[in-house]
Amino acid sequence: MGPRFSPDFNRRLLFAALILALTTALGLSGWSVDLSSAPPSAGRELLAHVRYLASEELTGRGVDTAGIRLARDYLARHFARYGLHPGGDNGGYFQSFDVTVGVTVKERTSLRLGDLAPIALSEDWIPLGLSASGVAEGEIVFAGYGITAKEHGYDDYAGIDVRRKIVLVLRYQPPPGNGQSPFKQPPHFSIHATLRTKATNARDHGAAGMILIDLSDPPKRKDELLSTTSSLWRGGRSLIAAQVKQSAIEAWLGSKGVSLRSLKDKIDGTGRPASIPIPNARAKLEVSLEDLRVRAENVIGVIPGTDPGLKNENIIIGAHYDHLGLGYSGTLDRASQGKIHPGADDNASG
Repeated sequence: MGPRFSPDFNRRLLFAALILALTTALGLSGWSVDLSSAPPSAGRELLAHVRYLASEELTGRGVDTAGIRLARDYLARHFARYGLHPGGDNGGYFQSFDVTVGVTVKERTSLRLGDLAPIALSEDWIPLGLSASGVAEGEIVFAGYGITAKEHGYDDYAGIDVRRKIVLVLRYQPPPGNGQSPFKQPPHFSIHATLRTKATNARDHGAAGMILIDLSDPPKRKDELLSTTSSLWRGGRSLIAAQVKQSAIEAWLGSKGVSLRSLKDKIDGTGRPASIPIPNARAKLEVSLEDLRVRAENVIGVIPGTDPGLKNENIIIGAHYDHLGLGYSGTLDRASQGKIHPGADDNASG
């Protein structure tokens, strides 16, 4: 005989099913979903949850903010209201853990291009927040956009040897030609354009380090260099990596007969890689970073099993409740930094 559920338990399952229906249907069917079988009160209650979690009071639910603590307490109260048993630390709903929210650049951090004096940290270059600490020294290879997408017949690393070398890679991805690009996923860039993917791809091809160059227009904007916070990857370190201003590297490469702008235009115009070793060019990149970590909490509620044969088995349903806060880390639009990122769909609706 199957398990028997109380009306309250069925109501909780309905909420979970309705949330799943909303997120699945809205993602796949162009904002069309049939909620005719759900009671109107359930839909109104879900909408009230989303409105509160995405409200200005919660200021975008950034990690280590008053807003995310309000969200945490709100979720715990409603877990209790719905009869979920506490599943966190010390008999409560919260499970504490440490999370990296930034990095500190330590003194032993420098970049030297060839025989030139080290270039100015923070003014002309900056380590990427996802960088490993250590020293990378070697020949320079231009590796286009640093993309390997063999499913689309495109590989910036084809035909070049980058093992134990430092790769120069362009930010973003080749633009769509005639309105089409295998890398474009409107309205955002594809996974191949992310810093994490570029760094991981460079590491997987054996590169000792990666230097990122942003040649997008306008070329002289003040915020050309990414902050270490906005280039952070909480999933771990990849390889030694930095971003250099185009003005700081163009003259040096020009003396070797290489124009990054011309190489970029060639890729963008043909849709094909134009990767080349840079003749007589070496660099030494030393990075020392220290993680900035804070305490955060998962909110855990448990519905005990009742079936004699299955009650000791577990089903875990998870959804994150943090978002971007004021957008200083993770935002896709740097012009929106300092503004509340509500996060209704990412992931208050979850």
